[in-house]
Amino acid sequence: MNFLQSGKMKILTAAAILQFLLVVGGSDVPGDRKRVGCYYLGATTERSGTLYPEDIDASICTHVLYLNGAINNETQEIYLKPPIQYNKTGGEGFIPRLVKLKAVNPDLKLILHVLYGRVNWLSAEPSGRSKIIQNGIKWLNGSGFDGLDIVVAPLGPEDTKSNVDWYVGRGVPVGKILAVVPAFGAIYILEDPDDTGLGARVYGRGNDDREMLGGLGIRNKELLRRFNDSSLGWTIRRDNETKEPYAFSNTRLWTSYDDTTSIEYKARYVLENGLGGLDIVAIDFEDNEGIGGEGRFPLTRTVYNTFRGEN
Repeated sequence: MNFLQSGKMKILTAAAILQFLLVVGGSDVPGDRKRVGCYYLGATTERSGTLYPEDIDASICTHVLYLNGAINNETQEIYLKPPIQYNKTGGEGFIPRLVKLKAVNPDLKLILHVLYGRVNWLSAEPSGRSKIIQNGIKWLNGSGFDGLDIVVAPLGPEDTKSNVDWYVGRGVPVGKILAVVPAFGAIYILEDPDDTGLGARVYGRGNDDREMLGGLGIRNKELLRRFNDSSLGWTIRRDNETKEPYAFSNTRLWTSYDDTTSIEYKARYVLENGLGGLDIVAIDFEDNEGIGGEGRFPLTRTVYNTFRGEN
């Protein structure tokens, strides 16, 4: 989505900015347990450092999805994307280290998330699809991973409920639908410091870190650090309908994000409507240091506890 228009932009509602996206997948964990999917970049950046595989709390994830898979368009081989200049990843070296997480959680499923450009691999020639499947099995057999997560097509910017209804109305079992929630916020600069509500006019990016959605996004961990900066004078409010918080500072920053209250609300929606589970994108952006005073990985842990009836 392009939020910039004629040098200005208008804030969408919290629900639209941080979409409650849906994917078709399902939960292949034992019994009736809901999936808690932890997307993992394994990236090293100057601002956020690295969350190493052994730093992941595998006890609160049913799935870890490594976000670095790709398909060679010519050979249809599965491979790991090489690191880019400002976002270096662990690559092949992280594979055996991720496999070791199964010692912590024997039921953990390790998945390679594969991007296939903007091409829908299912619409490719049958021979090409066959090669992708065969090469995928070959990669899995040599890696210790349990499956592949191949992107088929992006969803439109609809709300949560209309996407669920759209899939269910076309025969997709509701238990095969997964919710996906970002562990990052949207952040802007307000045009008018006195207009701070949802729908306020904004004129610029609130983050100089262009790796995060070109400066329109901010990792939850970094956002919590900013909240702890008393000089910014943050005011935090909550949208009654979506339960999502938004905040504005005395320096004209405005942000919408998820916290443990809003993500518990979404996890309960999954339970009440029989969805297969919920994925967090990405666990690297989570508060793995306890900066916010709620322990490590508070968003993921809230989902896990909600699904286990501990909240």
